Amino acid sequence: MDKFETVWKKIDAVLFQFLRHICALILGALVAVVFFIFFGRYVMHHSPMWGEPFSLLCLVWLSLLGSVLVVRKNEHLPLRCLMKSWAKRVSFSQIFWRLSVCLLFPSS
Repeated sequence: MDKFETVWKKIDAVLFQFLRHICALILGALVAVVFFIFFGRYVMHHSPMWGEPFSLLCLVWLSLLGSVLVVRKNEHLPLRCLMKSWAKRVSFSQIFWRLSVCLLFPSS
């Protein structure tokens, strides 16, 4: 079991570094494409058709992969104090129904 743990930690470290580099690459691509869209739209008066869908794709993948990295290092935003204060006053079902109503019927 000890050998498995050692091998797994090495694989985990390599995958973590690989994901960090992928996220940096996606972020760089996102910045470059958004700048290209801005330059094309306001300077050349013609923006590429592929720019906005590509930047949206980069943003989605950056969010997903970035959340993996953050959860892996346990650096996500904790909601413990919020949940503790809610637990004293309301039940989970009340929170669920309130959030459902807010999401289904947003104010304009």
